[in-house]
Amino acid sequence: MATINVGLARPAGGTISIGRVLSALNKVKHPARAFKIEHSATEPTLVVRVDTMPTDAVLMRLSVLCEQEAVAAYNGKRGALVGPKAHKWGTFNLEFFIR
Repeated sequence: MATINVGLARPAGGTISIGRVLSALNKVKHPARAFKIEHSATEPTLVVRVDTMPTDAVLMRLSVLCEQEAVAAYNGKRGALVGPKAHKWGTFNLEFFIR
């Protein structure tokens, strides 16, 4: 199992729907097994459980499909922060990851 964090605030303003995130997860072949909404320090975040840890390429595609600068994933051993503007956020930091 792995957990993915997808922020719901769009960088340009507004929000993305939970349905859009769930649809994007299906498109990248990592359907949600469970999900909840939590609030990070900066925005509402969809916290999603999936069967396996996505590759960085899959996370990049998910980030683009969800119009996010980056998405984060963690499987208990490996963490990743990937997206077109992930460099703005630095490297994956478990301290900021919502489980």
